[in-house]
Parts: sequence; C-alpha cells; structure tokens
Amino acid sequence: MQFITIILLASAAIISADFPLPPEFDEPEFFSTSDPDSYRLPEDLDPINYVVEVTPYFTATDTKEAFTFDGIVTITLRTLKADLNALIIQENVRAINSVALTTEAGTSVPLHATNPFERISAYHFLKVNLPAGATLENGAVYKLTVDYVGNINETPLSRGVFRGSHKDANGNIRWYAATHLQPTNSRQAFPSFDEPGFKSTFDIIINRPVTFAPSFSNMGIKSSNLVNNRIREVFYTTPRMSAYLVTFHISEDFTVIANNNNDARSYRILARPTAADQGQYALKVGPPVTNWLGKYLGIDYYSMDKNTTIKNNQIASPYWASGATENWGLVTYRELRL
Repeated sequence: MQFITIILLASAAIISADFPLPPEFDEPEFFSTSDPDSYRLPEDLDPINYVVEVTPYFTATDTKEAFTFDGIVTITLRTLKADLNALIIQENVRAINSVALTTEAGTSVPLHATNPFERISAYHFLKVNLPAGATLENGAVYKLTVDYVGNINETPLSRGVFRGSHKDANGNIRWYAATHLQPTNSRQAFPSFDEPGFKSTFDIIINRPVTFAPSFSNMGIKSSNLVNNRIREVFYTTPRMSAYLVTFHISEDFTVIANNNNDARSYRILARPTAADQGQYALKVGPPVTNWLGKYLGIDYYSMDKNTTIKNNQIASPYWASGATENWGLVTYRELRL
C-alpha cells in the first residue's frame, strides 16, 4: 500500500511539472444575490445564422497588439415582438468598432444618430438603438453586423479565446489559439445570443498567418485561398446549435496524428506533432463508441446533416480548463485525458 502511495505521489509530481493546471479540479461555483433575469436576454429576437470572421495576431504589428484578433460577426435574426426600438445581444470583447443593421435584402436600417449602440458592461449587453419613434417590423428578418476586437487570453481558465504553446522537436516554441466557450463565453469570441436556449447555424471564417498549419473548427474547410498575405479558410455551415458549442483552433503545427481514413464516417485524432504516438487508443475506441451511441439513440451521427460530410475530430490541447469539452464536430480534451 505504501509503495502504491509513493507511485501516485510521484505521478502527480510529474504531471504538475509538465502541465500548468492540475489534472482534475472541480468547476467553480458562482453565487449572486442579484435578480438573475437582469442578466438574461429578452426573448425578442430569434437568431437564425451567424457568420463569424476572425483574424488573429500572435505578434505585434504597427497597428495591432500581440495576442488579439479582429472580428466581424453578422447575425441573421428574426424579430418576435412588435414595436422594438432596440436590439440587445451579449458581448464581452476588447472593443466594439462599429455596428450596422440591414434588412434581409440588404437595405440599411438607420440607427440612432448620436447613440447607435451602448455597451452595458455590468450585464455583458450590447444594446443597438434605433432613432426615437422608429421600430422594427414584427416577424421580419434583419442582419446585424458588429466589427470588434477580441483578446487571445493568456490561459484557458479565462475561457473565450485563449493561447497556448508547446515546444517542437527542435525545442522551438509553437503557438496556438483555441476556444473554450462553455458555458457562457461565446460572448468573448464574438457578440452573440450567449444562452443555450438560443440556437442557430454558424459559418466560421479564419484568416490565419501563411506560416501556420490549416485551422480546425466544428466543420471541415469549404475553401482556402490566399488573401492579403493570409490564408482565408471558410468552413462549412454547422448544424443548428447553441453558441457555446462553436469552436476553432488556429496553430502553427497541429496536425492529424491518427485517422480511420474513412471519408464517409471520418474519425480523426488531432494534436501537436510531438504527440504523434498518443492517438492510436483514441482512434481504436472512438468509432465503435460513436456507432453504438447512434444505434442506442436512433440517431446516426454522420447522417445528421445531408448537405455536407460531417467531421468527427478529437483534438488534444496541452492546456485546457477541464477534462474535455463537447464542441460539435471537434471535441477538445486536455492532452493527458485523451
């Protein structure tokens, strides 16, 4: 018994030395005496689709700070209430540059001349104001576009978009940016309806540095082109889901370390190249579990979207705030848990 205790203590010491976070810890609990409804969005709007475009900066430029990103989100939404004079969504980003509203056909909708939007930071609200007396048409579809700047946070404990690093085979530091948006942190990645009850589809666009490896997101890459000295990666549209399930991973060298080589029922393990020998067990276990769950639930995973080939990727991150997170199509694990 004493020998086993010594082994366990030694293992814990090794893990703590290699990873900045303990291997397991409980999620923090938050308590507030404030009225919970004050922090909830009014159910005046129904999001239909998001287009989220992200341009990350891992090093500083003349106009950009290191570990920030430029973002543009366009939310197609439907009004569910008459006489709306304002739109409220959630955001917790670094800065809001501009806000614009159009009809579904693209006609500009005027905003308040002197106060087009307000950032209500205590509640993480972004309020978009129409001119006095102007209202939105009940049941109509509009497009809300927000140009903003976000942070690539220092650790995954901050959630949202965060940065991590590892050393390659030559001892060089390699950077990556990843997302941990559960439970209410999509608002750090893009202004959104950041409550699980609001569901929509998502189109993700990543403008990565040309020296970086192909990015990963919930879906596969639809197109990849050189634009303004960056690679513009457009991903396929996701199924309808909550905003906290959105994810993307931008890195210098993450790659596929294990693959079932089945395009129709793809199952891949992604990680840093120096962990290439750690994916075989996950590849052996994952596909049978996926098939079993499909039969048990009566819903085949790979048949849930008829318009494109659904990916089933599992990615190992050296730094992660929890054991794993069930992002659609790109489940993320703390590396020692995969």
